[in-house]
Amino acid sequence: MNGRIIFLSTGAEAVECCLKYAKHIKEKAGVIAFDKAYHGLTHGSAAYSMSRDRIRPTVDHSYVTPAPLVHADDEAETDRCIEAFRPTVDARKQDIAAAIFEPIISGGGFYFPPRRYFQAIRKICDDNGIFLIFDECQTGFGRTGSWFYYQQLGCVPDFVVSAKAMGLGYPVSCVIANGNTIPHAKFAMEYFSSHQNESYAGALVSHLIDEIETRDLLEQNRASGAYLLAKLSAIAAESSLVSAPRGKGLMCAFDLSATPRLDSKQAGDLFCRLAQQNGLLIQHCNLGRTIRLLPNYAATRDDFDFFGTQLKATLAMFQAALDQTL
Repeated sequence: MNGRIIFLSTGAEAVECCLKYAKHIKEKAGVIAFDKAYHGLTHGSAAYSMSRDRIRPTVDHSYVTPAPLVHADDEAETDRCIEAFRPTVDARKQDIAAAIFEPIISGGGFYFPPRRYFQAIRKICDDNGIFLIFDECQTGFGRTGSWFYYQQLGCVPDFVVSAKAMGLGYPVSCVIANGNTIPHAKFAMEYFSSHQNESYAGALVSHLIDEIETRDLLEQNRASGAYLLAKLSAIAAESSLVSAPRGKGLMCAFDLSATPRLDSKQAGDLFCRLAQQNGLLIQHCNLGRTIRLLPNYAATRDDFDFFGTQLKATLAMFQAALDQTL
């Protein structure tokens, strides 16, 4: 992508900045997002996230389309979601400035909409003059084994938002505008933030880029992710508590099987507490049904071996706790 970039502080701020640009350029107010999306918890970003129903006052011109809740290309589900997107656009095309999507649905359950879905959405957006925005706050800067996940989809967006890994722990985010579709004059709209385009943040990001290239971390993340996923698959084959191991690079997850006496949120909370007792810091999403794993880029095979051992210990403790509830 021939891009232009603005550095900001957080992913939510970058999402809001990006949507402000899109609405300004198109002179429209509408935005479409996945029903299972997560783009942040500020008022504007939350309006296009799963928490949209809890936002007061509500944000007008916020439209929802179903996310393909698939781990691979489920043809029927993918087609259903593509066809659901079309009438949303047809009914409101005079109002819609942009569609914003996570290319991997993280907080909503670690789903992987296939290439075919996003390529179809790209065409619909092009045909109707709608910007396509990818929120790559979690997937960007090498986590999935490519600089950005859109590169694996064969679908180039008009804007990319990124954060998290790009700052090596320092709060920095960015909005990247595709210079092939957004003229410089249009991208020159003024945006002010106290920590916009900080030189220190820029130096950190530059250092990360050098490290990724020098240490070939894209290939390392692909290999490390495959090793971790193989461990999860082996554990899932042995344990009835674990299902659907999945991942792209260092972005992996598995589901906890349903439990008879605990709802999914209670089960997820319990599992994460037990994992912490075994030296694992993990978190659940999808109302506790899914355990997601986003390891550090420096993690080694020894680290993943330790994780596998401690995960088995956690599962044993989890099963014992469940047995006590019967």
